[in-house]
Amino acid sequence: MRTLSLSLLLVSVSGPMSGQYGIIPDAAEPQMTCGQDVIRYDGYDYGTVLFGEQCWLAQDLRTTRYSNGDLIPSGLDSLEWEVAGEDGLGASAVYGEGEARCYSGYDKKACDENRSLDKWGRLYNGHAVSDNRGVCPFGWRVPSDADWMELEAFLGMEEMELTDVGRRGDKEGFELKKRSRIREGEPIVWRFGAMEAGMRDGSGAFWHAGDQSYHWSSTRVEPDPREEAQGEKMWIRSVLAGVAARGRVERDVQSARQGFSVRCVTWGRSPHPVKIPDPLRLHPDDTVRMGGWLGDLEVDELVEEKEPSTLKELTICQDTKALNFNLEPPLGPLGCIYSYADWNGLPPAPEGVNDVQRINHTHHSLGFLEDKQVAAWTIYELTPDEARSSQFERVDFEVDPFLKTLSLKPDAFVRTGFDRGHLVPARDMGFDATAMAESFYMSNVAAQHPALNRGKWRILEGKVNRLASEGKTLWVYTGALFLDSPKVVGKGVHVPSHFYKLIVHPANTVDAIAFVVPNARLESDLSSYHCSINILEEWTGMDFLPGHPEENEEKADLSQWPIFE
Repeated sequence: MRTLSLSLLLVSVSGPMSGQYGIIPDAAEPQMTCGQDVIRYDGYDYGTVLFGEQCWLAQDLRTTRYSNGDLIPSGLDSLEWEVAGEDGLGASAVYGEGEARCYSGYDKKACDENRSLDKWGRLYNGHAVSDNRGVCPFGWRVPSDADWMELEAFLGMEEMELTDVGRRGDKEGFELKKRSRIREGEPIVWRFGAMEAGMRDGSGAFWHAGDQSYHWSSTRVEPDPREEAQGEKMWIRSVLAGVAARGRVERDVQSARQGFSVRCVTWGRSPHPVKIPDPLRLHPDDTVRMGGWLGDLEVDELVEEKEPSTLKELTICQDTKALNFNLEPPLGPLGCIYSYADWNGLPPAPEGVNDVQRINHTHHSLGFLEDKQVAAWTIYELTPDEARSSQFERVDFEVDPFLKTLSLKPDAFVRTGFDRGHLVPARDMGFDATAMAESFYMSNVAAQHPALNRGKWRILEGKVNRLASEGKTLWVYTGALFLDSPKVVGKGVHVPSHFYKLIVHPANTVDAIAFVVPNARLESDLSSYHCSINILEEWTGMDFLPGHPEENEEKADLSQWPIFE
């Protein structure tokens, strides 16, 4: 591997050095009004633009320093740029600078570096983006892959397309390319203004200015051992100029050796506060300040195992080794059931919510709140074979034909800033075409914050699926909570304040763990939101397993569920 003994490059790895440590750039004003205020950073002014709960800079980054004041190596020739990329060192560039090869087919003046800096800002390799000193102003960040998805969803991209690779959507790219308007004597109207700033490839050549925009995300991609020579890779976004691309936005993976534009993002406004009933309390690690509960209930001693009953005709099964131990009919089958193959029917539905319409679909049931157009609870059983199967693909969302009153239409969420979040996950229904289709009924959908739906909630769903696939048949309860007056958006969409999920392993004595999470971006680990069945019942006002021993419902021992720790 080639190396350079350049002090310019050494700055990026050695920390502050005498004569090179700069003044820490201006920080973002915490009480700014996004969309109106201008942020000054390292000598440049940036407009701001609000999309939902995200505030974005209205121009691409131009700084030559990390956010702590350290210099970012700049002005590198082709060889220096290439070596920096190979050695994992951050670097920045201006399109067309120096003697590097420069393509200007789409913009004849693109290789004029002074014009490029003024028009497009700077390009940064991925190593500068991932450097822990940061390139964005204090309080701002390089957007993650999920941040980009949140923006795309707000602009109208279909949820099913968000995680696709390649060109996605329809016209969202046109929205991103709208320029800011400046009128004489009037305030500036800031737009996102994605500019076709082009890129600098790993060997130092400049390409595509005037034709295509490229923007980094901060999300790294797990390396493929077969492509070790390619080094670190990261997700990016790209938009072509003109109408040929139909305004589609490309999601792709690129090597961190390349140079792309950086657009910074922060929270646009504080989420609407929700009521936090005892014993739940604010969790200090949550930037959203919407609460969470760090389970601290004492774990009771396990109840003594009861003598197995040999009387199959008993109304209540007393055998702790049976699947339906202590479940009363009609909540459980008559007699003791020992084989999952003999279990007939769905898990018992919770009691205590009288104003719901119960719908029994083929593979899940739900209790639908007609006034809020969302399910208070859903239940389904997940066997190991079902969890391992992914035979059937996702389908389009449809109105639930079994409801007394029609549920929301599939387009009700457009431009609301919220995802159509599944309560019964589609990934758990891949074993059957009917199960998959019914999971895409709008009765199984709730307005979910994109960062939750694509972040910690998806992780929670994945762990439930993994737990089942490893050999445990589970009962899964999920629903929406309204702990304050719901916000109504779009075409009658009521936004829940929280979501819950209860996972039950109905073998031997009852094993169960519950999670209650705010409908917001979460920074804490999922373990911070676990609780007992009793606590969940306090929140929901429902009795989930009426036939189960009370002492079991008081437990919240996460150590019994290590997959969730």
